[in-house]
Amino acid sequence: MTSERDLKALVRARMAKTGESYVTARRQLLQARFAPLIDALDDRDNRVELIDQLRGALPASREAVLDGLATGRTDQIRKGCAYVLDHAEQDQQVQRALMAALKDNHWRVRKAAVHALICAACKPDGCLSGKAIDLILSVMLHDRDRRVRLGCAGVLMFWSPTPELTAAFQRVFASDPAAKMRDRAAYYLAAAEFTDGTPERYWRRPEFWTRLAQLTPDNYLFATRRGLSRV
Repeated sequence: MTSERDLKALVRARMAKTGESYVTARRQLLQARFAPLIDALDDRDNRVELIDQLRGALPASREAVLDGLATGRTDQIRKGCAYVLDHAEQDQQVQRALMAALKDNHWRVRKAAVHALICAACKPDGCLSGKAIDLILSVMLHDRDRRVRLGCAGVLMFWSPTPELTAAFQRVFASDPAAKMRDRAAYYLAAAEFTDGTPERYWRRPEFWTRLAQLTPDNYLFATRRGLSRV
């Protein structure tokens, strides 16, 4: 990998040759460096390694990855770019790009953008945008593909209750056509009744599971009870 000192020398050489500004010359050089890696995200066998490489190259790889998210020739390339940006600093440019990706034609890209916007654990500063959260709630309620909606619910169901989140999950529980979505909504709604500040986690409380059974007797999440009891 080219050092920052070497990159500056290459930028100045390009500026002398093309007359470009420093910012433009640097962007073009970085685009040329990372474009082959981004295009290769279409290769299933090497995709995970390539995503790791592009993440490791942040923030230098950011501009090229943003371009790949917006214009990548396949859904796998665009999805891979979203997963790279999951580990990028969430400034306004990155957030705008990921929010735009929520309208991508392919469900895989939309689902990856959902994760990149709401997984605080992956972020360098652990922070999320309030505007992004509002948009994710809309996606959970309205996306046409249940896999994308499940991706939203699978993270939000473990969040601390808020009036907005509770209202959204109540709508999911009442009207989502996917049984697993209704199951996840029931999990959140049951947990919200027992998230009262007590030291014991709600899933350790028998009354939580009793309430969940009342809401959805055949909830697929009962299979996780044994695992959760050891957390």
